[in-house]
Amino acid sequence: MSTDASLLEGFRKVTNMTYADQAKFYLNAFWTQGADAEAEDVWQTCQAFIEIDFEKGEKGCELNEIQAHHYLQKIGRTLTALELRAELRKIDLDANGNVALVEYLLFRYGRSVKDLLNNPQGGEANPEELKAAAAQLEHLNATYEELKNKLENQKQLEEAARQTEAASTKAAAAATEAEAQATAEADSATAAEAQAAAAAESAAAAAESAARSAAEARDQEAAAVAAEERATAAEQEVAERQKEAQIAEEKAAAALNELKAAEDEVRQKEEEARAVAQELSDQQAAHERLLAELAAKAADESAGIVAARRAANELAQASSQDPLPLARAKINQEASVRALARVRQAAEKKTAEAAELREAAAQQVQALKEARAVAERERENASQNRANATASRAAAEEAAANAAEKERLSQEARKEATAQRELAVAKRDEAVAARAAAVQAAEAASNARAEAEAETRAIEALVIDVNQQVARAEESLRELRSRASIPHGAIWWMERVITERKKYLPKSKQ
Repeated sequence: MSTDASLLEGFRKVTNMTYADQAKFYLNAFWTQGADAEAEDVWQTCQAFIEIDFEKGEKGCELNEIQAHHYLQKIGRTLTALELRAELRKIDLDANGNVALVEYLLFRYGRSVKDLLNNPQGGEANPEELKAAAAQLEHLNATYEELKNKLENQKQLEEAARQTEAASTKAAAAATEAEAQATAEADSATAAEAQAAAAAESAAAAAESAARSAAEARDQEAAAVAAEERATAAEQEVAERQKEAQIAEEKAAAALNELKAAEDEVRQKEEEARAVAQELSDQQAAHERLLAELAAKAADESAGIVAARRAANELAQASSQDPLPLARAKINQEASVRALARVRQAAEKKTAEAAELREAAAQQVQALKEARAVAERERENASQNRANATASRAAAEEAAANAAEKERLSQEARKEATAQRELAVAKRDEAVAARAAAVQAAEAASNARAEAEAETRAIEALVIDVNQQVARAEESLRELRSRASIPHGAIWWMERVITERKKYLPKSKQ
């Protein structure tokens, strides 16, 4: 939109007004051209601009690009950055990059800057009357704010006074009850102190008895340990003797095995000597039979002279052989057999003796095994006795420790009972003083509540005065509105402010 310099200068004066003054200027200019129907919407739009302009609020006059974007979003016109800038170029009539309220209103309702500036503002009315009406409205606003603050403060004061009075009354009753309870607790603490003293004496006696039992249990444990050590030593001695007997048995067994082997060897050689003797005897018998046969053939005439002569020659040859080596071998063999028999007898005797030694060693090993078993049982019994004694000693010491702890706790309980009794007595004294203070506080709270109620009545009188001022302001505005040439928009705006203020006055006090 293009405007001349004077028009633009006048428009900038309007856009530099506050939001409310821009709204009133717009309504004055177009009231008879339909703005009367737009007045409530203009009011809401002005309040929205003030809300969004969080930096200047009511004293502001235009929104920047970001604030304008928020407003458009609030009314449901979500735009992209490019769309927003295009929209703002339509609205920003003075092209300063911001959006004044009047710029937005002209854009929204399709009105021109020229008409805005040229249409009458209702200036024909008496300016003193308008000034008086505005002053009256300003005074009403100030009075309303004062009343609102006082009502809020007084509401808090009255509530606090009521709560204080109720709390004080309750505290006084509680203090009386606490005094009675403290007295009962003091009596109970005195009885508890006496019981704790008796319990402490009983615990001391029990601790002394438990300590004696623990000392006896330690002596029994020491005796059991000594017995176990003796049993262990005996078991070890028997074990050593058993090892020695075992070694002797093993040596006897080895000697017996050697003698049995020698005996077996002698028997074998004896059998071999007998076999040789038998063979020599068989050879001699065969030689004697040969001589007999040859003698018979040589004497047998029926066999023929040749056969008899041949037999006689063979007989002569056989008879001429020396029989001494065979006889000597036989004699030697028989002597060997007799000698081996003697060796075998000696070996058998030693074998029997070794067998007896082995039997004796085996019996000794068996006896030592039995003795070791007995020693093991005695050692196990001693170990069990020691374990039992240790357990008894531990139990006795634990009992003694528990008894000592009970004695300590009973002594502490006795001290605590004494302290509780002293504390209960002190609390009883405090409860007496607290009850007196609570009664005094209840009386002071009652007085404070009465003062708060009196202040409330004074504020109620102020409410009546404000209502009367509201009625006078409304009457003045109605009288102004009845005239022909008045700033209708400004007067409607003042009436709208009164309506808004009355909305927040308590209904019961209007």
